Amino acid sequence: MRNKFITLLSLATLFACVSCTDNTDNGGDGTGPVSEDFERVAFDCLTMAQSLGTDFETFATQNASYEIPGKSTADKFVMGGYVDWYGSIVETSRSANSVMEMLTLTIEVDKDVYGNVGSICAVPDNSNVDKSLWEYYLVNYEKLNMGTWLGAKYNVTADDGSSEGGVYQTVDETLNVVDVYDVDNLLVCAVFGVISGKAYAVPTFEGGRFKVQLVNNFLRLDYSALYELVGGDYQAFAAENYIIGSKMSLWGTYYFYCDYALDFAGYAFNCDVNTDEAQTEIKSFALTLDSKYSTDEQLEIWKLYAAGDASLKLGDFKEAYTSSFGTKGETFASAQEVLDYVETNGRPAGGFDPDIVVVYGTDKASLTITLKSLSLTMKIE
Repeated sequence: MRNKFITLLSLATLFACVSCTDNTDNGGDGTGPVSEDFERVAFDCLTMAQSLGTDFETFATQNASYEIPGKSTADKFVMGGYVDWYGSIVETSRSANSVMEMLTLTIEVDKDVYGNVGSICAVPDNSNVDKSLWEYYLVNYEKLNMGTWLGAKYNVTADDGSSEGGVYQTVDETLNVVDVYDVDNLLVCAVFGVISGKAYAVPTFEGGRFKVQLVNNFLRLDYSALYELVGGDYQAFAAENYIIGSKMSLWGTYYFYCDYALDFAGYAFNCDVNTDEAQTEIKSFALTLDSKYSTDEQLEIWKLYAAGDASLKLGDFKEAYTSSFGTKGETFASAQEVLDYVETNGRPAGGFDPDIVVVYGTDKASLTITLKSLSLTMKIE
């Protein structure tokens, strides 16, 4: 998906800021200075997105002057922001007499389970400008540091609970969707690759409101967490990961596909999240190492997994064996034994040469790691 829709230092000190201490009251319309006891930060997508994955508490401390009093929680930092525009959708067409407006935003920064900045979301303080900002961000995405246009996806829910959706390939197609459908029943995400290989900037309409989301563009392969999801709610998983994946069906099977999943070592996989016919329960996760890796690189990655490297959170070693056409052959009592076997005999050569299988996991689920002659695949079930 990263091809289609496709340092960790906080840059807070580089954020342009504005002090909102003017005594002029704009009546709360979100288009000018009001009397506030906090500063507002310019919402620059590229700069903000570089904070994803950095320490949450450090981010909150370094941006304390922008915090809106009484809004933050232990897992959410809320600050004031703004975006400048000139009263017209296309900046380049504004007249010499146009007056710059400061549209105020509320920016919510969420902490992930690892204590880092997990996502950033900016919502206009004035809902009356929602549709105008939707068009403003899409038309001016290059000027607004949003990266490469990757496409859009939408879903419309009817009163009876049924839904329909699809994708848009161009900005022009995407612009009018908020006028074609009732935005109260619309979810539409316009996806931009703000940081290649790391983050998306996503202007969004959801639940009748406009927002700009900055999110990771990958599924995190935290195996300790994925084990717990087996048997869990498939629809909830698909909804949570709507931006980075897609529901698919093939020959009577149903699954949620992510073509960019990263483990803690930074290795990339394609991932199918398989479900039952009713599409209610997660049955398994099928992972295939990205095709960009050479066979030599595949082998080194397999060694890391076969050894049960602690950083990968694989759980306990369960078993290891050779396998020919699904039948177990030679077994190994430990991870070191199977590593020694491959060191001596090399990886499978194809044909009748057996695959090498190593299994890790917990009482809840297992990760089966299979090294073949030309690929490395894994399955959680």
